[in-house]
Amino acid sequence: MNIDIGSAVKTSDGQEIGKVDRIVYEVETMAVREFVVHEGRFFGTHRIVQRGLIDHIDDTHVVHLRIASDAVDKLPPFVTARHEAVFVSGGLRIEEPMVLTTPGSAPRDAVVLSHRSEVYDSAGQHIGHLDEVVYGQDGIATAFIVDAGRIFTHDVHVPISAVHSIKHDRIDLEITAEEAEASSRD
Repeated sequence: MNIDIGSAVKTSDGQEIGKVDRIVYEVETMAVREFVVHEGRFFGTHRIVQRGLIDHIDDTHVVHLRIASDAVDKLPPFVTARHEAVFVSGGLRIEEPMVLTTPGSAPRDAVVLSHRSEVYDSAGQHIGHLDEVVYGQDGIATAFIVDAGRIFTHDVHVPISAVHSIKHDRIDLEITAEEAEASSRD
């Protein structure tokens, strides 16, 4: 299941309700647990959509849900003020990810990443921003595509194995920016 940040989201009755704004991953497996859909253009509502509500994702990356448009208002809201920092340990060292703590929201062992999450190398140098997540055939995240550079940007492919830690909207790598650039060319 390849959910792309920015993809359109449609209900079972064909109504487009918004775009994928954030993806919530299970820390240990990097599998998608849920995602946040942004309804409206500017000051719209953010809603949490559980993975089980996805019917399919078509060839144009549109996410089709199993629910009709009249049920969207019943999805739990994603409210930034209800986030709380928690410490999670495991395979990847996750430090203080921001996760939802309201019922039906992301569990304490998940981390929320969004488009433009910041990426830093092992020396603390800012490399760029998360642009895309690469998935394997099993739907597990295998790499990140980082939009690197300041004025003239380019894509850098960073494998999950190069990740040192993930925090809310921040990815820290175990490698330098130069090593990331070199591995991207391989």
